[in-house]
Amino acid sequence: MSRKWLLGLLVISTLYLIIGLIYYTSETTVLDGFPVFAAIYLALITIHGVVYGLGLVISWLGLCFHKSGAITLGSILKIIAGILFFPSLLVIIPLVILILIFNKKDIKREA
Repeated sequence: MSRKWLLGLLVISTLYLIIGLIYYTSETTVLDGFPVFAAIYLALITIHGVVYGLGLVISWLGLCFHKSGAITLGSILKIIAGILFFPSLLVIIPLVILILIFNKKDIKREA
């Protein structure tokens, strides 16, 4: 049962990455009059997307190969990505907490 929850949470995380990056990169048009702020914003969102994407790939691999350490590492990378782009923490923290909870339940079930 917890594998299904992990799968669902990783699908939601993947949707966040896809939809969030589309939204955040389209927001640079609002900052057209402020090129310095637009450049900083775009740099932060790019770094956020790369680190979050890396954490997501590691989490997916951990789910596929039943490696709880990889899921935990992916969650840590997603938290770091959230710190890099602060507004995203509102979405990332609940997802990561749920992923870690269901990951621990899955570890106990396998033992």
